[in-house]
Amino acid sequence: MKTFPALRDNDLILLPLVHQHIQTIRAWRNRDDVRPWLFDSHVITEQEQERWWENVYAPDPNDCIWTAYLVNRLFGMASLYHIDLDKREGEWGRLIIGEDWARGKGLGKRIGVLVREYGFDLGLERLYCSLYTANTAVTPVDLGIGFRPYKVEGDVTYMELWRKDWR
Repeated sequence: MKTFPALRDNDLILLPLVHQHIQTIRAWRNRDDVRPWLFDSHVITEQEQERWWENVYAPDPNDCIWTAYLVNRLFGMASLYHIDLDKREGEWGRLIIGEDWARGKGLGKRIGVLVREYGFDLGLERLYCSLYTANTAVTPVDLGIGFRPYKVEGDVTYMELWRKDWR
């Protein structure tokens, strides 16, 4: 059983992903306006999503996925994963604002701030992420929560945020 906390900022709450929502996040992930920005952009089936839950996500203690709610309305998700307490680092990502009504409201940045603070409160010294350089929806979110590019390879930008630079 996963044991990471809910995160809250006024009317925004992030709750640990539960099984009942995995098909909702699959639908968001499969959206035509989301899939092109994913490194694995094939359409996920219900069965693949179930296998992912059972064999990848649920047993991995170093993978936190939150579902995001605004005034109790489910609208998105985000993750802190590949958490390595020995190296004191983890990867930020899987941010999806899955409901149209929630887009363009700055919720991605608010989610990122909560996850960033959680990661640093865990004792991590470095958070990192990667994204397609052309992803103009997510790049401002990452920059807005403090990430800075450190490498570009092909069409992928790699970013990091160090605790010492955050506070």
